[in-house]
Amino acid sequence: MNAVITGASRGIGKTLAKTFALHGYNLFLCSQSEE
Repeated sequence: MNAVITGASRGIGKTLAKTFALHGYNLFLCSQSEE
């Protein structure tokens, strides 16, 4: 499965990115910083 997550460098976006990655999703992440 694929997911697009905005605001992925902090907060709920970061948490969602980690959770989706653990479940094997292919991710496209967007954020203002590269953290």
